[in-house]
Amino acid sequence: MKGARGTLAVFCLFATITPTLGATAFAQPSSDLCPVFVGRVDALDDAGTRYAFGLLTYGGSGSASGTLAVYAADKRYSVPFTDAFVDDPTESTSRPRPLVVRFARPVTVSGAVVASLGAPAAPCPTPYLPWTANGRVAQFVGHQRLFYDAESDRHQESDAAVIDERQLWNGFDAAAANVAPVDAGDGVPAARCTQDDRGASVTHVERALIPAIVPAGPFAYRSAVLVTLDATGAVVAAATVVSAREDVPLDAAALTVAEHSSYRPARFRCAPAAGSYVFVLSYYRD
Repeated sequence: MKGARGTLAVFCLFATITPTLGATAFAQPSSDLCPVFVGRVDALDDAGTRYAFGLLTYGGSGSASGTLAVYAADKRYSVPFTDAFVDDPTESTSRPRPLVVRFARPVTVSGAVVASLGAPAAPCPTPYLPWTANGRVAQFVGHQRLFYDAESDRHQESDAAVIDERQLWNGFDAAAANVAPVDAGDGVPAARCTQDDRGASVTHVERALIPAIVPAGPFAYRSAVLVTLDATGAVVAAATVVSAREDVPLDAAALTVAEHSSYRPARFRCAPAAGSYVFVLSYYRD
C-alpha cells in the first residue's frame, strides 16, 4: 500500500454515495448526551425579531420537547418548545421544519444549543453540536473538514462541502410563514466568556491499524464512520455509515481506525462540547 489518508468532517455524507440508512445506526449512545441539535438559524425579517431554527437528530425523525438556549449579544434566552418536529438529515425524505422564535426587540443571534429535553425537561449536562453564527463550531454539512494525509503525516483544513445543503433546506424559510411563533421572553445576562469557540478536530490517526489488505494494482476505496465524542474528546460510539461498495474488511478496518484515533472536542462559550462526526478513511494506490 503506497499510502492512506483520512478526513474528519462534521457530520458529512457524500451525496453521490449516500445509502438508505436505518435510524438505529445513528441512535445516540450515551444518556449524557441530548440527541437533538440546531442545524440552521435564519433571520425571517430585517428587524431581527423573528428567527427560524432547524432542529435535527441522528436518531430518526420525530418530535421532541425541551428548551433551546439562544445567545444574542450579552443575553441568553431560554426558549421552550413542545412537540417540535426534529428531522434526521440522513433520511432520504429529510425536510427540516422550522421552529419560529419571536423576540420582543431586535437581536442578532450568535449561538444556539438544545439546553434540555423531555417533558418535564431534563437539563443537558453537555452541549451537543451547538450552532454558532461565525461557523467556528461547524455543523454536519461540513463547512469545516480536517484532512489527514498519512504519507506526510500532516493535518490541514478544507472548506469543501460534501452534502447538498440547497436540497436539504429547500423551502425551510417559506415554511416558517405558516408556523406560530414561540416568544423568547426577556432573556437573562449570559455567562461571560473570553475564549473563542472552536470546532472538533482529529489530533492523531492510528496509522498502525491501517491494514495491508489493499489489493495490488491501482486501487481506491473510501469508507466513512460516524464517531460520537463526549466533552473530553473520547469516542463513546462508532458505526460505519458510508462505504464505496461495502467491502467488509476495509469498512471494519476504517471503524477500528476511527475508534482508536484521538480527537480534540469542540468548545462552545468556554465549555467543551460533545458531537457526532464522520471520520472518512480513503485507501489508494496509484
